[in-house]
Amino acid sequence: MTIKSPSLVLVALMAVAPMTYSAPPDPILTAVSDVSAYRTKIEECVRDLKASLPTETAQYIAARTQYIRTKHAYDLFLRGLQTATSAEGRRQALASAQQAQRSAEQFIQYQASIDQHDRGLLAAIPPFVELVAALFDLRGGPGQKNDTVDAITNQIMWKSWDRIQ
Repeated sequence: MTIKSPSLVLVALMAVAPMTYSAPPDPILTAVSDVSAYRTKIEECVRDLKASLPTETAQYIAARTQYIRTKHAYDLFLRGLQTATSAEGRRQALASAQQAQRSAEQFIQYQASIDQHDRGLLAAIPPFVELVAALFDLRGGPGQKNDTVDAITNQIMWKSWDRIQ
């Protein structure tokens, strides 16, 4: 077979190429999406707890207290992301991500102990460490990382207990 018009073959390949090739996923977008999805699940847990427990019960108060602790650990994690620019900052951001992860897992375990039918989040691992890794793997230095953190903070910030309806 002889190709008489190579430019037609090139045009045909260009038309098919977008359908056959996809770029690898952006690690930051993936991590932000995972953190946002996790936040949504945490908020669902809070809604479930609020719906199933009277506000004056010890279980409700304990759940609220546990969520406030978890949100505080998460807020420290976000603050650490905003200020970490060096190798030491990366270690501190990873440590705060791990602490936020442990705290979130404790909240989920508490929620699951109250709401026996909803144990789906027990298997989910909070994706906070992955976000730290993706942010520190950015090329372009601390300014690029800080701009990215500023841009994603509103997407991944947790609401206070009272604002979750």
